[in-house]
Amino acid sequence: MELVSAPVRFVIDITYRCNMHCTHCHAKAGEVAPRLLENELTTTEVTDLLKELDEMKVFDITITGGEPILRSDLIEIIRYSRNLNFSTLTLITNGSLVSEETAKSLLHAGLNQIRVSLDGLESVNDEIRGPGNFEKATKGIENLLKFFPSLKILTVLTRKNYKNFPELTEYLAELGVKRQDVIPVRKLGRASSMLGLCSQEINWIYAETLKLNQKLKNSFCLVLNCPMMRIGTEIAEIKDVCGYIEDDRGSGATVITNGDIFLNRLWGKEKLGNLRENKFRDIWERSFQERTKKKHTITDKEKSGELTNIYYNIP
Repeated sequence: MELVSAPVRFVIDITYRCNMHCTHCHAKAGEVAPRLLENELTTTEVTDLLKELDEMKVFDITITGGEPILRSDLIEIIRYSRNLNFSTLTLITNGSLVSEETAKSLLHAGLNQIRVSLDGLESVNDEIRGPGNFEKATKGIENLLKFFPSLKILTVLTRKNYKNFPELTEYLAELGVKRQDVIPVRKLGRASSMLGLCSQEINWIYAETLKLNQKLKNSFCLVLNCPMMRIGTEIAEIKDVCGYIEDDRGSGATVITNGDIFLNRLWGKEKLGNLRENKFRDIWERSFQERTKKKHTITDKEKSGELTNIYYNIP
């Protein structure tokens, strides 16, 4: 296999500080090891990385956390990216800290995509994300819609809230949102002890997305996003789920707050290197040959349609 010169997409976990304490947070934001909270990449380290990724012709950059807006240099970092050649620069936020002025600043700095996490209407969402956070997030969404009409909502579905997502979707449509991804929970971080959604539940969610898309017609785009799911015999009729390619290990990479590099959020269990020790290009090229030797074997559970949870571990 020839060297893949660069990942298509790159995720920057810019902080694990957070003003929420979501029950399903894969990153355990706010309570991860102190070395990750106290030793975040500096502004210069992040901008140097962005410059290198641009030189490698990476297409898509996503900035996430934790809550990225807690980084005082976020606008500066986005502004720096504006002069580079990424096709998309995306921010994932919980929305609760986004004033109208913040939303305006994000747009003027050069951000072109934004995603807000919301997991249900008030009682459901606040059981997951903490009291008062639905109201704060909704206000943030209203502020963002003034500047980002293509804003997307990300809704993580667990066995506690999956039956409630249709009412959230209709609420979002009334609010003026045009796009929503519903995402089955990954059993990682704080969600590691949760029961994952089974094939029958995924089927129910899929059927509801079809009904809602038909009801809302061209005014709303609702997607079942199952990047960790293999289509097994029990859910073989699902044709348009956002899933992942069989051997997609070269398509993405992630840096966490202390500079450790992993593969994309589907394959990356093993650390490839650290930005404070080597340039990303060197880490990528050195690790490529070893990565291409490894072939993931589909297990019986995966063949049956159960969800796969291959993800890097955040200590």
